[in-house]
Amino acid sequence: MDNVVRAILASHDPSTSNQQRVQALELLERVKNNVGENFQISTQLLAHSNPIIKHFAFHSLEMLVKAKWNQLDSTQKEKLKEFTVKNMFPLSQKVKAHFLREKIADVVTQIALREWPQRWPKL
Repeated sequence: MDNVVRAILASHDPSTSNQQRVQALELLERVKNNVGENFQISTQLLAHSNPIIKHFAFHSLEMLVKAKWNQLDSTQKEKLKEFTVKNMFPLSQKVKAHFLREKIADVVTQIALREWPQRWPKL
């Protein structure tokens, strides 16, 4: 996970060389596109204090739902919905940065579009 944090920070650092930035972005794309890694790493990154790291985590989860939802099995979908209710809703109350609150809303909206009300009546 440390290499993901370093890649996120490198991708936002203006002093990063083009070659390093490309390598960092390739790593981040691999994480976002790997269904198993995406959820695990993104949920861990949300504990980070840096808002840029948190933004990547929310964006990565949003992309997981948008692009890979049909590849998730029912257990993975339920874990993501449970995580959303238990962690992201309370987190949205604590987060001050508008861009992070917006990303939380994006993740919840993407799940709701696919699951509510038939498969997520408790939302």
